[in-house]
This record gives sequence, structure tokens and C-alpha cells, in this order.
Amino acid sequence: MGRLLTALSRKTGINKLMLALPCLPSPGKQRPSVSTGELRKLAPDRGSTAVREKSRAGFVHDRFDLAIIVPVYQAESYLYQCVESLVNQKTEIPYQIILVDDGTTDRSFEKIACFLQDEKISVIHQENRGPSAARNRGIDSAQASYLCFVDSDDFVDALMVERLMKRAIQTGADVVVGNFSYYHENTGRITKNRLEDGRPKNIYDLYGITCAKVYHSRLFERVQFPEGNLYEDSIVKHLLLPMAGEIQCVSEPVYYYRIREKSRSQTAKSDYRCVDSTWITFRMAEDRRKLGIEKTSQYRNYYLRQIAMNFQRQAILPEKMKREIFILTSDAVKQEFPKEDRQENSRALRRLHRALLSGDYKTYRRICFWI
Repeated sequence: MGRLLTALSRKTGINKLMLALPCLPSPGKQRPSVSTGELRKLAPDRGSTAVREKSRAGFVHDRFDLAIIVPVYQAESYLYQCVESLVNQKTEIPYQIILVDDGTTDRSFEKIACFLQDEKISVIHQENRGPSAARNRGIDSAQASYLCFVDSDDFVDALMVERLMKRAIQTGADVVVGNFSYYHENTGRITKNRLEDGRPKNIYDLYGITCAKVYHSRLFERVQFPEGNLYEDSIVKHLLLPMAGEIQCVSEPVYYYRIREKSRSQTAKSDYRCVDSTWITFRMAEDRRKLGIEKTSQYRNYYLRQIAMNFQRQAILPEKMKREIFILTSDAVKQEFPKEDRQENSRALRRLHRALLSGDYKTYRRICFWI
């Protein structure tokens, strides 16, 4: 070995001590050499697949045109306003309201006792299993051509059913996306979202919440809400919209999304559950493969933006955990999108993709802050 180093030193002019040093990548491009064991211990992946073991194909669902499914858990302060807005819809379209009691222990159902005799309302009781399990229970009980999901702390416009279902019936759409407004609980201020009417140019530019939409029930023949993780709404843009044929948007606001300080999503940002956003991103990609959904350049860009959003959600995590997540994310990107698209117009997305493929944590971190 010594003779070889001496010969190389004479030939190249490089000190043989320098030649003997191990070849290290630059600090910025060095893949973090940390174990992912601590990450999985502190923030384990408790989630399940969104692909049903048995298809619901052939299920009879034509008694109503629409089923509105509302998971209920500790919602006594909000449920009255929610149910009142659903019962008092200005429409002739036949619809049902399914309230799924997810093991609530407060006075939620006492507060809405005056509505429970309405023939449109049915109540299902179950042990507490989370909003995904409650929605799935509602889906399995629905007797309608279309499904709609409403959170128990939100409320809807009196014309929600009319506007969304009228468009669905006219166009035969698999999904109709309604506009929504943010209702700021502390101030009472309402902020309207922007949504262009008609057929969307890019489905991945649509907002990703489950609510304020109607879905044809056949979309749920093979798909269900994944249980165990937060961010279960991920199935909308990863699975449901790509599986849909015709998609229509209604620009009029039909839904009021309540912004409150202690919501599930806000709480997740302050603890290790924020890692769920990474676990569910991985699982959605796996479920897309199971369902045979095509990988498009639009989806790749959405997937990369989702990675950046995950990083921002996980800002409170210790640096070591962030590096562990980067290792797993880098490996996932190499599997999903192993080749960089040099024709991509977004320079930031190209650089993020390159950083993930090469294991460049420094660049990945910088771009995720600003993308």
C-alpha cells in the first residue's frame, strides 16, 4: 500500500498523506449518517392503507341523491350550528344526514335533540376510533349516489346541496368541488377562498380538504379513509381526484371552515404527531401503485411540494429527527421518481428533486423553507 501511495504521489504531485485520507463528500451534500430507529420510536407509523381489502362494487346506493356524513366527537360547542345548517338546506334534492357518534363523552347529542326526529337524520354509535373510522362507517351506511363530508365544528351555506348536486347532475361529474370560506372563531371574520368555476386545469392545484365537495360513491368502492394517522384528507389529492373522470368546480362559497386555536391540525404541529404527514405521504404513494394510478409530471410536482410542506409542519422537531426524516424521504423519492426532469419549469422543484436524489440535506433544507 505504501509503495502504491508513493507512486501515485510522484505521478500526481499530491502529498501521499492526502491520498491516504478517505474520500468524503462536501458537507452540504453529505447524506446524514443517523439511524431512523429513534424516529420510529418517538413517532411510530400507526396508519393503515386507504385501499379496501374487499371492494364495495355492486353496493346499492340510490335511495337518496346525496349522503352527508358528519363524524361527531366532543363537539357540543359547535354541533348545533353544524346540524342546523344541514337540516335547513334550500333544495328539492333528496339527501340524508348521517351523524357518526365516535364515542363522544360530552353533551353533543343533547344539544341537537330537537333535530333528531327529522327523517333525514340517522345516528350511528361506535367506540372512539378517530375521524377516519367514523367517515368509513358513514360511507358503509350511506344509501346515496353521492357522498359529502362535513366536520362537526364547521357549517355550510343554505344552498350547498343545491349548488353542488345541480352541477353533478348536469355534468355527470365524479367530483364537484365547491368554494369555501374560512370562519375565524376569535374574531368572527370570514375570509373567502378563490376558486375558478368549471373544469380545473390541474387537479393538484385544488385545495386538499375533504369537505366542501361531493364525490360519486363509486370512488369509494376500493378506497377508504386511512385510519391511525393524522392528515387523512391526503386521500383527496393523492387518490380520489386522480381516480375521478369528470371534475367540476363551483365558484360560489358553500362551506365555512372554522379556524380555532386548539384544532387537531394545530395541536399536531406542536408534538411528534406532525411526523404523520411524512408517513401518510409515503403510504399514499404506495396506495397509488396498488390502484394503478398513473404517475404524471403534475403528480411529481405535487409530491415534491408535499415533501416541502411536511418539512415546514415539522419545524419544531429536533434536528436529528429532521435528518432521519430526510433519509427516509430521499429513499422514497428515489423509488417514486428516480430521474430528474430537466424540462421542469420550476427551478425550485428541480433543485429540491436533485437534492433528494443526491442526498444533499443542506440544499433540501434551504429550499423547503422557501418553496
